[in-house]
Amino acid sequence: MQGKSIVTYITAESEDGTQKEYKLIVYALPDNIKLSSVKVNGKEAEAVPTNKYETRINKEETSFEVYVIPEDPKAKVQIEESPEVVGTSSATIMKNAETVKVQIKVTAQDGTVEHYELSVGNKSDDCKLAMIKVDNEVIEANKKDGKFYVNKKYATKSVDVEAIANNKLAKVSINDSVAEFEKQKSNVTTPDDINYIVVKITAEDGTSKQYEVVVNKLSNNTKLEANITMVNNNQTETKQITFDENNKATVKIGNNESVDLTGILKDTLATISINGSLKEQGKATKTIVTTEEQTSATIEVTAQDGTQENYTVTLVRNSSNNILESISAKGLTTENILKTAENSYTIELPDTMQNVEITAKAQNEFATVKIGQNEYSTTNTAKATIETQADTQKFNITVKAENGEENTYEITINKVTDLGITSIKANDVECEKENGTYITYIDKGVTEVGLTIVPNNPIALVSTKVGTDDFSKAEAKIIHTL
Repeated sequence: MQGKSIVTYITAESEDGTQKEYKLIVYALPDNIKLSSVKVNGKEAEAVPTNKYETRINKEETSFEVYVIPEDPKAKVQIEESPEVVGTSSATIMKNAETVKVQIKVTAQDGTVEHYELSVGNKSDDCKLAMIKVDNEVIEANKKDGKFYVNKKYATKSVDVEAIANNKLAKVSINDSVAEFEKQKSNVTTPDDINYIVVKITAEDGTSKQYEVVVNKLSNNTKLEANITMVNNNQTETKQITFDENNKATVKIGNNESVDLTGILKDTLATISINGSLKEQGKATKTIVTTEEQTSATIEVTAQDGTQENYTVTLVRNSSNNILESISAKGLTTENILKTAENSYTIELPDTMQNVEITAKAQNEFATVKIGQNEYSTTNTAKATIETQADTQKFNITVKAENGEENTYEITINKVTDLGITSIKANDVECEKENGTYITYIDKGVTEVGLTIVPNNPIALVSTKVGTDDFSKAEAKIIHTL
């Protein structure tokens, strides 16, 4: 390296007068006192204003090597009290303080002197976690075990995790990903009910610490078992409830005016409320007043993850319906049975019949029916044969409701002359009866037909007519022919 220069021209003249010019360059010694590089333990120190350098080493180290390289390889360098050398200089410096300041003197070839200062401190061992977020929510460490717990819905497929180191020179890694300075974000899948995420903070000096994030996917289980407890015949009875696919159930409760409804959850950490009661964990019982014939109760279940499901229980008391829906008599039409009052019927029975089979049906499917002195039926329909010796005869039909209340109907049978026909024959061929009309078929060309009429009652008066003729004289016979 050359310093500044001065150029001088010299002219020489010979004896015969010939001249020649010479160029003289005078160089000054270089005054470059700049440094090219300052290294500590082989690592480049950082230049900071003015004439200063900084670097850090592990605090466990007791000494360090300093290398100083001047820009001018012929400049002299002196590190602390070590001998001054030309060009690159090195020295071993004892580390006897948190921060050691090393003095460096550079002397240029022309004698110019410059001083530099190297500050060597300790690398940070800070591997603390400043903050951790899961789905933008700051999570605090558990005081007992130091882990970071977060609860999520059961359907959660992944979470966004952001970890921030306490020191900007520390590196952050989530689940062994490539480390980044100061902070890192990562989307982490959560396939299991309990998912563990590891956050590693590595300090500047290599010290590291792992932190554990526990993502707990809360159960969405809203299933339950339910029952009712009631008193029947002075004995306590518990009846299990079966819900359909719509979470609805109907339960018969006899004549009870109140029952205890109990819900037991499959997940004991879920909560349950019955008809708006305070939520309880795992199990709840509530007394339901059932003075009405039908009462509905709602059970609300809230799973750990907030999922809600409602169940509806319809409590049905024994019916009080003891109304007679219909009465019929075998061989008679509805025209023969007349309702004469709210609880009275009259049956017109042909005098040729000595008995009649009565069928009585209650309006309610759970009611039972008794005809006369017979026992109550097992269904809501009863049948019984009533003997009819007198011209007028009475008997009772009793309808007993599901709750035991009875309603009695009085039935009066009046015998009337039997105007029915046993048989009509055409040329000794029995006629077919269709909707009250007798029909027969004869050969084409036949101009006369012999009819035989047999009434049900031989004392009944029978008369006939053909076409527009008048009716014949009424007569009482066993067989009428024409």
